[in-house]
Amino acid sequence: FHTWTAEECAAFEARWPLGTKARTAYAIGLYLAARRSDAIRLGRPMERGGEVTYTQHKNRARSPVRITQPVLPPLRAALEACQGKGLTWLETDYGRPFSLDGFGNRFRAWCAEAGLPEACGFHGLRKATAARLAEAGVSSRQIMAVLGDRTLEQAETYTRAADNARMTRDALGGLYGEPVCLTASRVRRNRRKSQA
Repeated sequence: FHTWTAEECAAFEARWPLGTKARTAYAIGLYLAARRSDAIRLGRPMERGGEVTYTQHKNRARSPVRITQPVLPPLRAALEACQGKGLTWLETDYGRPFSLDGFGNRFRAWCAEAGLPEACGFHGLRKATAARLAEAGVSSRQIMAVLGDRTLEQAETYTRAADNARMTRDALGGLYGEPVCLTASRVRRNRRKSQA
């Protein structure tokens, strides 16, 4: 699955303003890192005290995972602008919850209308969130909690798209105390400063 870029997110937001079903679906995918199977079930009854709590649809019979996530300000804005009247946040034109395939098809159409490549799909928003978390230095265990994953390997499948060059600069910058341009003389100079 393709991980959405910042440019693709901006293009989608430009095409679909707050108050549209497309923008609400996008916000649920990006700010809750929800799978399609969860996004179509999420709604008002699952929200209390500024948090959403639900059991993930995936593996619900064998190994259920319960998730509690905050409703972040951009998600709150999308939900408040949403015109739905039912119990789920995402509804068809007839006011009913989407089917899994129906939602997938509709979301692909919204992406196409925004001029995004065919590779952009709902699951890519989940990957984009995980990659952003990794780039921000969030631990693998924290990413596991956000995604509702049970193993580090699962969480790491979503973080492979993280900006490794940026993370390397940040890590080495933390070690040397400044932005890094690694030349041998600069490394020696930084070492001498830190030893003084």
